[in-house]
Amino acid sequence: MALKDAKQGLSGQGKVAPKSTSTDKTIFGGKKEIPMRDAAWKIKKDPGTIPGTGGQMFSRQEMSRLADKISKKYGSQLGQNERSKIFRDFRAEKGRAKGADKLNIERQIRFLEKKIGK
Repeated sequence: MALKDAKQGLSGQGKVAPKSTSTDKTIFGGKKEIPMRDAAWKIKKDPGTIPGTGGQMFSRQEMSRLADKISKKYGSQLGQNERSKIFRDFRAEKGRAKGADKLNIERQIRFLEKKIGK
């Protein structure tokens, strides 16, 4: 009996819990809100790689237009509420669009999901 208790006592020794390294890869950097001008600047300066397209990229002009569109329409702070509004509006715009415009809006949505989270 004493041997069994000793083995149970030793089973937990030597194990180190791994540190949780949940790094935020969005433009928020772990913050709940950031100023819209910082968000727009980070979007403009991003290389513009579109996820899920095999390495296609937005041009600098397209990145600038996207950042301006978001910063002018959604206020001075970018937080969870604004993220929801952005994606809701972009999906509604995608529903109204046709052809190449629809594809471009879908790419913008994927890019923003990568940059500002879902």
